[in-house]
Amino acid sequence: YTPGMTEHQILSSVSDYLVGRDCEVIRLNTKALPVGIKCPDFQVLLNNESSFYCEVKSPLLQANEITKMFHWTTSVTKLRDHIHKAVEQFSDQDPRHESPWVLIFTSDHIQLNWSSMTHAYAGKVYYGDKVIADLTHLKRVKDTVRDIEQIDLFVWMQMNEQADIYQVRLMTQPKSKLRSQVITIGKKT
Repeated sequence: YTPGMTEHQILSSVSDYLVGRDCEVIRLNTKALPVGIKCPDFQVLLNNESSFYCEVKSPLLQANEITKMFHWTTSVTKLRDHIHKAVEQFSDQDPRHESPWVLIFTSDHIQLNWSSMTHAYAGKVYYGDKVIADLTHLKRVKDTVRDIEQIDLFVWMQMNEQADIYQVRLMTQPKSKLRSQVITIGKKT
């Protein structure tokens, strides 16, 4: 999780945000699961019905130890790693993928933002319409193509250091078999 913000603060902010949009948020108990089984952070209900599972990931932005700079390859592979882990969690909870899977990323670092998410999703870094770095050849990008396709809705929440959410961006999965439900969720968030 982001330095300065605790996991509890981040999850509370995300939960409060969803509750503020008329959702009922149920924190899933990872400690009650059998060893080796994972689950997402929340089950979220809309209109008292099971609506979707939600996992929250808060990657750190770290400079390369050698160059002391931030690299696109690092942020893209890091976000792809988080996507892969989230898919494992969703798959254990909902193996037949009967409910939408919503992955929320949070960040309080201005350089780790919505653009980072879109670059990770595409495996390419864009400047306007021009590709300035094609990272689709990276093993981690290749290995996570199927993972990307399984997430029904990506949400990016930009936060300040107190875990207050000040920007929310959404991206639906065009290949989602649960597209109509995802559109409803997107309108709520």
